[in-house]
Amino acid sequence: MSEFGATNWKDKQSRNFPPREGDDLPRIPFMRLTQGSNYLRIVTIPYKYHFIRYAGPKVKSPFGVRVNCAYPLHENDPATGMGYPAKVRYLVGVIDRKDGDLKILDMSTLIMEKLQDDLETLEEMDGNEHSPNEFDINVRYNKNASSPGATYNVVRGEKAALSEEDVALVNTIGDETLNKVLLRHATPPRPETVIRKLKEHGWVEGEKAPPKEDKKEAKEAKETSSESDSKLAEAKDDDYSFDKPKGDDDAEANAEA
Repeated sequence: MSEFGATNWKDKQSRNFPPREGDDLPRIPFMRLTQGSNYLRIVTIPYKYHFIRYAGPKVKSPFGVRVNCAYPLHENDPATGMGYPAKVRYLVGVIDRKDGDLKILDMSTLIMEKLQDDLETLEEMDGNEHSPNEFDINVRYNKNASSPGATYNVVRGEKAALSEEDVALVNTIGDETLNKVLLRHATPPRPETVIRKLKEHGWVEGEKAPPKEDKKEAKEAKETSSESDSKLAEAKDDDYSFDKPKGDDDAEANAEA
């Protein structure tokens, strides 16, 4: 069974934790990645959680919306029970270098994998294990990237210890409390909470995920469509509209965010 909660940068030996009460924990803002450079310093280990991307009748984005899963803590998870695959994301505590505040970064597997690749390369070069906590990092975000894999690029700076100001900032909350906050966000919600979220997006009981498209059949259909289109009469200029719906660029990028 896949696990949630505190893990490590290689994500091979995760630890599973029971849910904890967190109403008395401090509220830490989330860091929003903006177009271009986003400089930050990671100050915690990663925490893993699961979600589905749900495309309900009230969802405007063609890529769906994220809904956290009750899986794997609860067996009767309504999200994965519909047939949607559980996807993974990671939460880490960071210092946002833009304003110097302590925040939570909600990382996609794409960012996680780029961090892992960089750490593995560094380890191969000097023979030592490394952690992203050792460096300032620039997460470059390009919402207009030509492919999903190019949406994010991770560039690390030189190895350097946390400054006195950094240490003081983390100490204002404390390592233990900071990790409890991350655990609270990573802990799967109760099934009834998932149902409420799904209903907000138009879900009705008994609804199932749409069947997964067969790539071979889709390719054949596309080729058949192309052959048919080539036989059609030449289109007029006013047959086409090149106006892209507002927000599509951000929605597409956020589908991988």
